[in-house]
Amino acid sequence: MDYSGPLSADYDNVRALNLDFLRVIRRHPEVFASAVPGDGPAELATLSQGRAASLATAPFLLFSLRERDAGYWDEILDAAPTRDIFDAGGSQAIAARLIAAATGFLWGLCKRNPYAARLICGASLHWSEQIAELTLCDLLARVESKSDLLVLRCGSEKRFWRKLICDGTSTAKRVRRAAHLGALQQILTCPDTAATSSWRMAASRSAAPGLRLAEPRD
Repeated sequence: MDYSGPLSADYDNVRALNLDFLRVIRRHPEVFASAVPGDGPAELATLSQGRAASLATAPFLLFSLRERDAGYWDEILDAAPTRDIFDAGGSQAIAARLIAAATGFLWGLCKRNPYAARLICGASLHWSEQIAELTLCDLLARVESKSDLLVLRCGSEKRFWRKLICDGTSTAKRVRRAAHLGALQQILTCPDTAATSSWRMAASRSAAPGLRLAEPRD
């Protein structure tokens, strides 16, 4: 298997999706309440634009589409598509558009390079293969009605987010990068029954491919 990392364009998309996520939960309290657990980091809703931009350069998606919840995705994939994409209003429509954008991005990544998907969202090879087998329209039709699909990554991990929000938004590039790398390592090495040892070994050997490309461009 080719263990090449994400491309520069992939990290551009990660940063854009992260910025959109932070913007949505800041402007729409209902989406924040749905995506962030009650004991989650409330500071995310009050980040300045500058700190949000710094946090968005993390080399992984700050939010999750519950990629590791096998039971949840089994229900999605076993159900019939609804075929009424984006038939929603208000904040629900805002969240639906973000879900659709992230789903489309991850679908393309899973088809092209599942290892890159692993680095960006912690997805297992099994999940990537399941997603890649569907057409994009079919996949979108299956997820568009799932209002509980969008959640904060590691939302209940207080230490994870305390470190990421504090050091991950630092004006010192080395401090910021170290915090981003530490968070990525935690995502990749936390217990995951769907992931195989080969994924973990490959992730451990990887020197954060392309991380520098996720930094804001001057």
